[in-house]
Amino acid sequence: MANRGADLSRIEARLGRIQASSGGSAEVRQTLGNSEPQQESSGGNVLFVSLLGLVIAIGAGAFLASGAGAGVRQALLADFTDKPEEVYLSRVAKTCDRGWKDDRINRDQIHCYMTEQVSRLCDPRERRALIDKLLAYQAAEDRVDGRLLGASVGVAINPNVMAMGMAEAKSHDPNLTPDQRAAQMNDVMGMASDVMSPANKIIADNVNEISSATAVDDVKTLAERGYLKAEDFPDAMPKIVKKGLAAVTHVSPSLCIKN
Repeated sequence: MANRGADLSRIEARLGRIQASSGGSAEVRQTLGNSEPQQESSGGNVLFVSLLGLVIAIGAGAFLASGAGAGVRQALLADFTDKPEEVYLSRVAKTCDRGWKDDRINRDQIHCYMTEQVSRLCDPRERRALIDKLLAYQAAEDRVDGRLLGASVGVAINPNVMAMGMAEAKSHDPNLTPDQRAAQMNDVMGMASDVMSPANKIIADNVNEISSATAVDDVKTLAERGYLKAEDFPDAMPKIVKKGLAAVTHVSPSLCIKN
């Protein structure tokens, strides 16, 4: 690890010296090893390409050295040196992951994770897998919320909304016959269905048999039996976990056998 840091520091230092020497065209050519005289017709192109390469190199070096590039830097170094971390697969994954999608509310699936073979949670690996799954559940729910927000904005700016409002107002015309009023309202409902179609599809795709209240109660039950606690979520706590922990009234001694 120290060697990688030293290598990166030397690369950054080299980029810094190149950047410092880019004040004049002669110095740029010397830095890039281009000391031969160029014909006037092609010298500008060569210098431009060289400068472009220099700017890209300096920009890439600055990004990798910055905090924003830390993740990329570590990933690149890990590709050459580290073996990928093995991900533990819960023993209930085959059953509980059925129907799981990373862009929907997976309430039925997370209920399965919290209620199937609960004694497995005495295994620290299983507890870690459940915690990770709860975090993934929240991330997927956040994506759905983002899609619904986008759909709502789409409804607000849809030009058909104004036409729908005008059609609805027309349905109240006292001069309309009952049949005409019914036909007008049918037109309004058809327009509303078209406008709301994107949002309605998102809602339809996220129907679960398990209610949100049940999922919260699942968390509460696990916490009261000593399988989940607030310290398991030091960085971010899923909403159902926060509600479930808040409802805990007592915590029983752990049922796990201590070796």
